[in-house]
Amino acid sequence: MRKQIITPITTRFVVERFFAWLKCGFHKTRIGYERIAENYLGLLNIASFIMYCKVLR
Repeated sequence: MRKQIITPITTRFVVERFFAWLKCGFHKTRIGYERIAENYLGLLNIASFIMYCKVLR
């Protein structure tokens, strides 16, 4: 079996792609309206969950 090598470049691409999807679909996460960091983190978690569910369909 061939082992998958994870490089910083591929990891960075995945992270940048995730945030690009996040900015396109969820306006509140793009602007950062929330003043409390916990609320903003909660919005990111909900948006991530919705995006993950869309991918699994």
